[in-house]
Amino acid sequence: MYAKETPLTTPPLACLNGVLNAQFLTASLAASITYSNLYPVI
Repeated sequence: MYAKETPLTTPPLACLNGVLNAQFLTASLAASITYSNLYPVI
């Protein structure tokens, strides 16, 4: 049972890591957009 359960624990962690990375990228993108709107330096 444990041998079958251990391979199943790694894909959710990778998916969670991907979701966290996506949230960080979208947050940094939103931050850069708001900063460019507040300080329009082109």
